[in-house]
Amino acid sequence: MGDINVDKLSGKQDNIKLECMLVSHNIRRLQLPATRVTLNTATSIDMICSNLNDEEIMTDVITTGLSDHKAQLCTVNFQTNTTPSPISTTRKYTQENLNHLKNILARESWDDVFKSNNVDEAYNFLNITLRLALNAACPQKMTRTKPKKKLTAISSEEMLNLKKDYLKALQDEILQGTKEAKARTAAKKKNYDLKLKQTKREATADYINKAANKQKALWRLIDYERCKPSNQTNQITLEVNNQVIQDPFLVAQYINEYFVSIAEKTLKEAGQSTKLNNAEPVTHNGVPDLILLPTTTLEVTNIISSIQSKPSSGVDEISSILLKHCKEELAPPLVSVINQSFLQGCFPKALKLAKVYPKLKKNPSTLIDNYRPISLISTISKVIEKIVLSRLMNHLTTHNLLIT
Repeated sequence: MGDINVDKLSGKQDNIKLECMLVSHNIRRLQLPATRVTLNTATSIDMICSNLNDEEIMTDVITTGLSDHKAQLCTVNFQTNTTPSPISTTRKYTQENLNHLKNILARESWDDVFKSNNVDEAYNFLNITLRLALNAACPQKMTRTKPKKKLTAISSEEMLNLKKDYLKALQDEILQGTKEAKARTAAKKKNYDLKLKQTKREATADYINKAANKQKALWRLIDYERCKPSNQTNQITLEVNNQVIQDPFLVAQYINEYFVSIAEKTLKEAGQSTKLNNAEPVTHNGVPDLILLPTTTLEVTNIISSIQSKPSSGVDEISSILLKHCKEELAPPLVSVINQSFLQGCFPKALKLAKVYPKLKKNPSTLIDNYRPISLISTISKVIEKIVLSRLMNHLTTHNLLIT
């Protein structure tokens, strides 16, 4: 398809040569009406070429007002094989299920957590109890992945009327060919363009304001404007030592090894040591050591409330939405685990695990260097992180250790 500037409606030599060249490749030029019409001429200088049968393809031209040519419209009837959506296992976090989970946790005594003398053991008891309650209230179910909803086209009755007025003025300009007709067309087009920009700007702002995750909504709009496909497959194929790896297990293993070793490799290439130096202890100059004071139920619930609500979760499947919904029931055992962690100077090992997703940053997708790790850590670890941060900042500001 395209502008070939050879008139199909004429019997000139260039048209005959083009037809013969196409036939030699088993291609024919389909018949189109005039695609460029002026006051005195009507030519079909745009073309659609195909080797399909007549029943497999339909053509037409439409007036768009985008240029002095009409647009070519081509419809091809393909036989597509529809494959069912992939099946995945997910939990249903409905309001009813979350309320059921809240009631189950409200009846829990948490004695195993409170009586434990080891922070890892205490957190494991908490995690096991929470997982059992989660399986009872929000069981895992097999579901088919639904395709993402497409962004709706921007339209309004006023905008459609302005478009009709512009196209009518364009036809009048073609038939009349006067300066007055051309000026009217330009004025109609300006009114339509301004209304289109305003409507698009308002729709974009409304879409972002209504979104729960504004950053994600903004990037979706950017990808939509870039015409970036959203239905990308999750299957990754890598090229390793001039061999193509497609097996999911081997791909995951290779990506994991790459992400684990890339930091050390980068430091070595920069000429930096990867081992800790046996440096002399730093003198405190009278500044006392940082003490992680015990937390309280009020502090934990306030921090949980301040976390942004997201459906994503770490290995423990505890999302921020779930944690916020059951914060009153989970705060007491969390306080016990956190205070034991501070007292023993040990962070629970289970909270050091994270889901890591390889994010493609640039093409080609077969090169491992083009992927970056995206880690989903436990929401509970974020709560502990915020509590430690508050104590650290208080220590630094109290002793004037921050450089401003």
